[in-house]
Amino acid sequence: MRIILLGPPASGKGTQGELLEQKYHLPRLSVGALIRRHVQEQTPQGKRIAPTMTAGKAIPADVYIDLVGEWMLEHKNGFIIDNLIRSGDQLYAFDTFSKKNSFDLDFVFIFRVFENEARRRLHIRKTVKNRLDEHDEAIHERFVTFNTSIGEIVGYFSKQHIVYEIDTSKSIESIHNDIVSIIKSHKTL
Repeated sequence: MRIILLGPPASGKGTQGELLEQKYHLPRLSVGALIRRHVQEQTPQGKRIAPTMTAGKAIPADVYIDLVGEWMLEHKNGFIIDNLIRSGDQLYAFDTFSKKNSFDLDFVFIFRVFENEARRRLHIRKTVKNRLDEHDEAIHERFVTFNTSIGEIVGYFSKQHIVYEIDTSKSIESIHNDIVSIIKSHKTL
């Protein structure tokens, strides 16, 4: 089972990804954590994407597909990925990658949250984690990127009948139960 969680900052993707990982025992990738690790370790890709990441913009599609595509192929039997795609360029790179590798997804969950609520959540999170991409300008830019591209991304996956919108105003447990119910009703596990 291949599950994708898409949404703006602080929409709950990471929390729900962890819960799904525990429930289904699938490997999980946070694309943001992978990018931050490359930046911190100053790998060649990390050096190239550092300015883009700290500005809150989507990383270049060629670097993105190198990093994420390799991981997906290593875990092609099943996975959970937080924020697989953030831009139209990344969507195009994923489409090319998936066609080349005969690679399909099973579920794409779209997490929606208002920017003011996300900022409140991020302010709480910032007291625990100090992330370079969570200053006010970067947070706003990440929302702009998400809102600009999400229509195209949803349209792409809707044609495959695998998109499900998630109401993030509910409790963590209720959101998790909603996701599990969708999976149970559409997939034989």
